[in-house]
Amino acid sequence: MVTGTKDYKASRAIRPYLSGGNALSRRAETKQQSSAKPTGSYLLRTVPHDEGFHFFTDLGKYTGLTATNTVEFAEQLQKIPIQSVIFHFERHDFQTWLREIIGDEELAEKIE
Repeated sequence: MVTGTKDYKASRAIRPYLSGGNALSRRAETKQQSSAKPTGSYLLRTVPHDEGFHFFTDLGKYTGLTATNTVEFAEQLQKIPIQSVIFHFERHDFQTWLREIIGDEELAEKIE
């Protein structure tokens, strides 16, 4: 039973984490990459919730926090449990989101 479009989109966005897949790599496969470096305004844009960064502490353990832009991402990094940082860093999720969704190759490389 689908309770609403927002619930459906949110569950679709986090489903790969529940099953052990990589949500970012699947989404990245469908996005065309531009060879030109994005402008600053593009980097500060807000993405839809289903493309936001969903923080987990482990597979199937969603923290309830999502960042939809780089400012929120920095703020959420101050709030999330260290287990979430370790979980995502080991999987290269931070770098992938910044590179594939936000479009900031330079920042993604700096945190690798």
